[in-house]
Amino acid sequence: MSCWKIADEMNRNGTAWCREHRDELVERILANSRDFDWKAKLPAAMRMLMNSPAGTIKAGLDGLAVMLAGGSMVDATVRSAIGSLIDEAIRRAEAGEV
Repeated sequence: MSCWKIADEMNRNGTAWCREHRDELVERILANSRDFDWKAKLPAAMRMLMNSPAGTIKAGLDGLAVMLAGGSMVDATVRSAIGSLIDEAIRRAEAGEV
């Protein structure tokens, strides 16, 4: 399932569902990231970084780094960065920012 479809699923099911399925969402997004090389990941990583509020800029930078690096050696860091971004998406949705 593409990342856009996962985002649509998250929007349809709401923040409580996203919180409950956070680990599964992280794994699905991580699996998707393995299908693309760094050239394909760069535009998405830059959008993610540009949309990160000041409090989550570290997560955005971590996400950029791991999206470009890829591979199993960085899976733990990737999981952490993706999880932080999911947490931020939940926070924004609950605050009515999206």
